[in-house]
Order: sequence, then C-alpha cells, then structure tokens
Amino acid sequence: LPHAECIRNVFVGLGEAELKILIDETQVEDNIAVAEYGGVLYPGVEEGLLHLSQKYALFIVSNCQSGYIETFLEKHGFKDVFRDFECWGNTGTSKSNNLKSLIARNKLQCPVFVGDTEGDQRAAYDNSVPFWFVSYGFGQCSLAQKTFDTFFDLANEANRIGAISSPFLVEEIEATDTFRLQEIGKFRLDVWRQETRVNEALFPSGMWIEPLDHRARHWIAIDSEGVIGSARLTIHNTLLDNPDGYLFDRAKLRVNLPCAHLCKLVVLSRARGQGVAKELNRIRVEAAKAMGAKSILVTASEKNGRLLEKIGFSDTGIREEFPNRPGYKFAAMQMDL
Repeated sequence: LPHAECIRNVFVGLGEAELKILIDETQVEDNIAVAEYGGVLYPGVEEGLLHLSQKYALFIVSNCQSGYIETFLEKHGFKDVFRDFECWGNTGTSKSNNLKSLIARNKLQCPVFVGDTEGDQRAAYDNSVPFWFVSYGFGQCSLAQKTFDTFFDLANEANRIGAISSPFLVEEIEATDTFRLQEIGKFRLDVWRQETRVNEALFPSGMWIEPLDHRARHWIAIDSEGVIGSARLTIHNTLLDNPDGYLFDRAKLRVNLPCAHLCKLVVLSRARGQGVAKELNRIRVEAAKAMGAKSILVTASEKNGRLLEKIGFSDTGIREEFPNRPGYKFAAMQMDL
C-alpha cells in the first residue's frame, strides 16, 4: 500500500489534520532512519542483484514516499545496479500506473515484474507483464508465472534464461497462462504490423488472440533481451476442425487423421538468420508425432515454406489470402507422418 494509505489504516480514528501531519512527518523520519541504518537484506539479494545487473536492466516500482528509494540505494551501494525507478511519492498514483510509465519511459519490450504482494501481482496483470512471486515476502499470490522461495532461486532461473549457449532458448507456454498468452498475442500483432498489412479492425484489444489459442500448445523463443519468436500447434480429429482443413477438403486432397496444424509462426526481424523458425518447426513436428498425429497441415509464408520443404512438407499448389492479413498469399502445405 502507498505510505499515506498505510498510515490511515494503522491510525484509524485520527482526524484529517492529524493524519496529514503524521503522514508528512513519518515520510521524513523513514528516510532518515534508512539513511542511518539501511535495511536487513534477505540472503542472496546483494550478490544476486550485482550479478543480474551484469546481464539485465533492473528497475524498481514501489509504493514508497519520495526519496526512500534513492536513500536505500545510496546506503547499500546499489546506485549503479538499477537504471530507473518510480514510486507513489513521486507521482501520487497507483503501482499499476507507475509500472506502465516506467515501461514506456524505458521502452521495455519484454519485462518481468518481481514482487511479493497481491498489489504487485495486480500491477503486473494490469500491464500484461509476467509476474514472478517471491514467497518469502509479505503476501500470497496465486496467479504468478513463477514462484521462488529464495532470491538464490530467482537469480538462478534468470541466469538460466540469460545464459544461453546458442543465441536463444525455446520454452513451452501453457495455454492457461494468461499473462504469457497475452504476451504472445501482442508479440504476433506487433511483428506482423511491421511486415504486412493487418486488418486492424479484427484486433481492437491490441493482441492477436484466437479462441483456439486457449486449447493449443505454444512455444516461445527467448534471447537475453526477451521474446524473439513464437509458434502454435493443435491436433484435430476431423479435417474441418483443422483451421486450414477447408482448403484440403475443397481440393479433395487426402489427409490422414488425426491431423496436426502448425500456425502463428512469428520471428522478430532482428533475430532472423539464427535458426529460430527452423527450431520452432522442428519442435512442433516432433510434438505432433508424440501426440499421435498422422499428418500435419500448414499455410506458410514463402520463406517458411522453403524451410518446411527441407523437413518433408509438400506444397499442394493451393494459395490462400486471409482476411486478417489482406494482400498476402500463403501456401497450403502437408506432411504425412
């Protein structure tokens, strides 16, 4: 809670004039105490922050009063560890709004918010940012993407993601993970807006999310700066249940069932040429086999089509333009398993 709200909750019954004096005076005294005594850091925090700052840009969003963060960072020698911060004392607004402002100000593409309270979780949710919960803190959070019992665990996980021997890491995302699914939806739309025409009227939320996404399998490719690729896989017991099945049905092509569907392959332009699309295709084909699919259907871009032909897909000769990406034709391709 913001400092003023904490005082009001503790000193119930005081008049507004007395509360105002108490709020103002405790802010000053808090900062004096922190400057003199600092704080008791949890095990692993100092070492972990110093190490993580070598790989990641670190930031702070807090409900504290003005001056508290600067005083704390100065006392503990963390001034050069964090690049920016925002707080209630500076803006008078909510943690959600402050997080939004900090993300915009620093042009962050794929931030993760670490916290220990429901308010932290709410701020992450309001900004569609993945939330990592540290359980040793002051609250309980049931919707976190990841939970850590110690700062050592958190730092190790961040290092695992960042210490990539190849240029990127591929991670499967659960369809029930609302935060990450929204992240994928935004990523799709942002990348495709830059490359082809997109029917904006179909995406008023700013995310490319479809009903099928909620029962599909999803993978993302990550490098040290964030998400650089994503892709989807579904399995279908009937041809017409497959999103591209109508093309094969219309052409009276034989399709072995159950059939898998590869869809929504997206790679950030700066990450091309590193094998991201190739790896996402490979993983999805192997997953389709493991799930019992007898064939795989896909409508592919020209570039992805060339990659798919190298791993056994056949071009049917069918070309289709979709309403969501007008002016761009996709090739219908198939592979029997």
